[in-house]
Amino acid sequence: MKCIQCGSAMTTRKENVPYTALPGTVLVGVEVSRCANCGESEITIPAIDELNRSLAAAVIRKPSRLNGGEIRFLRSYLGYSGADFAKLIRSSPATVSRWEGDAQPIGHHSDMLLRAFVMLDKKVESYPIGQFVEIVDKSAKPTKGPQYAFSPSSHKKWKSVELQN
Repeated sequence: MKCIQCGSAMTTRKENVPYTALPGTVLVGVEVSRCANCGESEITIPAIDELNRSLAAAVIRKPSRLNGGEIRFLRSYLGYSGADFAKLIRSSPATVSRWEGDAQPIGHHSDMLLRAFVMLDKKVESYPIGQFVEIVDKSAKPTKGPQYAFSPSSHKKWKSVELQN
């Protein structure tokens, strides 16, 4: 593979890389091509739609309230702008912005509604509704380090994995 910036040959190897669409997520063993000449890098993410579906499933199963990055990810996953999402849930765009920026915790009912939209609109394989009852009624605290790690597996699927240090 040649570098799109300088035309030099790139070297490819499997690496663990952060997935910026959902802070705290690491993609395990994906191909990263790097140019030794100019420093350009390219990440190959196979079956990105399936990855996002798997991440959405993991996020809505979380037993505590959603944090800002998770809210932004799920809203984007559903295909809504911040303003359109605010209209959908009968809230203000400023409130949605505060949720996504972790300036204000999302309310319990809005949290549940967002999870339900993901569950119903995207027809992900299995979302046990009983788990919604177990969601802790308190704000999510930011955590250090990755919260989710996913690795590509066969047949364009992604699986949740434990991150090895």
